[in-house]
Amino acid sequence: MAKYEIRDGVGIIPDGTTKIKDYAFQSCENLTSVIIPDSVTEIGRWAFVDCSNLESIRIGSSVKDIHSMAFNGCTSLRVIVVAEGNPEYDSRNNCNAIIETEENNLIKGCAGTIIPNSVTRIEERAFADCKNLTHIAIPDSVTCIGSYAFAGCSSLLNITIPGSVNEIEHRVFYDCTSLTNVIISEGVTSIDHDAFELCPALDSIVIPNSITKISCRAFSGCASLKRIVVTEGNPVYDSRNNCNAIVDTETNELIVGCATTIIPHGVTKIGSWAFSGCASLSSIIIPESVTAIGRFAFEFCTSLANINIPNGVTVINHGAFDGCTSLKSITIPKSTTWISRLFMGCDSLVSIVIEEGNPKYDSRDNCNAIIRTESNELIMGCAATIIPNSVTKIVEEAFSHLSTLSSIVIPKGVKKIESCAFNKCCNLESITLPIGVNKIDEHAFHDCHSLLTIYVPAKKRDYYKQRLSSCYHDKIVELEATKAKYGTKG
Repeated sequence: MAKYEIRDGVGIIPDGTTKIKDYAFQSCENLTSVIIPDSVTEIGRWAFVDCSNLESIRIGSSVKDIHSMAFNGCTSLRVIVVAEGNPEYDSRNNCNAIIETEENNLIKGCAGTIIPNSVTRIEERAFADCKNLTHIAIPDSVTCIGSYAFAGCSSLLNITIPGSVNEIEHRVFYDCTSLTNVIISEGVTSIDHDAFELCPALDSIVIPNSITKISCRAFSGCASLKRIVVTEGNPVYDSRNNCNAIVDTETNELIVGCATTIIPHGVTKIGSWAFSGCASLSSIIIPESVTAIGRFAFEFCTSLANINIPNGVTVINHGAFDGCTSLKSITIPKSTTWISRLFMGCDSLVSIVIEEGNPKYDSRDNCNAIIRTESNELIMGCAATIIPNSVTKIVEEAFSHLSTLSSIVIPKGVKKIESCAFNKCCNLESITLPIGVNKIDEHAFHDCHSLLTIYVPAKKRDYYKQRLSSCYHDKIVELEATKAKYGTKG
């Protein structure tokens, strides 16, 4: 730090300095306070980023330009003062914040901030990662709260969003881990995607009549959510039959659920991310009216042990059960004619059954896998999978993130193994390959850090050296012809 010093915790900026450079005090943990002299006109990007013990700042009277995220990561900040006479910024009413004077936009707040009634916008990341903020009152003068405005405020306990705010923007309250009580006032019209994502202490939510748009993942990862109410008279959404869910009234799509949801008969689709991150959901009954399960609908429902998919469901979309680490068994009905990757990271899964008579998919020979019948492609497996000899291809991510898979035998019918087929199978130690797999993508075994041995038939070392990345060449071991067996799990 050529021009700047820290003495007894105080940042010293020499008189005559006109700009505090980008990253000037980055990660200075011994910095507790700073006085920016009146000669400074510009504070650079990330100038004080991650000064985690910085408690107070004084902005001089000549500062005209404060770049984005100049004070990002200053988690201990409690006192902010802008000098009288500054033409661009102020901290009116001793509010402990930086406000753009002409626009009335609050651009930086802290644990000691009291938002003045004259503020109209809380800017993006204004309070982000303010770890000591426990309460904040948002006045009725505020009409807009920017993305990530309160993200990472891990001590924030409750919040009331006034009706003057039109939209709760993207990730405004993302990762507010202590947030238990949210009041959304009548007048708010939309909740953007991820607005309350990863608020694991939030236990209830009431949607007022004025809300007419709720985007995906709005409440994803709210693991404690047990009560969801849509106020009667809402023109777009309802929580019919006290179902503890948000249902799109016109389309009958359930868009947000929780651990206590009872899916009403008449719901036709479980929407994308509807139960995402609902860690306390242990069981759910899907009514026969449901025909589709959306993308990532039940991802990271880590307590969900089993689920019955009724006949009538035709579509199960990508990632529907990803990260359901307690899920042990699943049966796909004969009505299902569209399946994407479903079970990534389902380490407890040992039983996959496709109901007899399905026209598109099967689990032939009790293989505990999903196979496209016409093309003989294995699209999804588990730790208990025994790959049938009739399979010709293992598709992308078929066994991805499966930490319980320790060994796999590839049968002689397989001619192609696609990219990331065994991605991040962190405990996979051995693979047995048959005589002639023609194509093995270079990332087929990506991040399989425990892989020790790749068994190949006698006299096939050079053949597989041409098809495997060089990093695997020293793991190739030839089997004697009498010991090579294919079609069973190792």
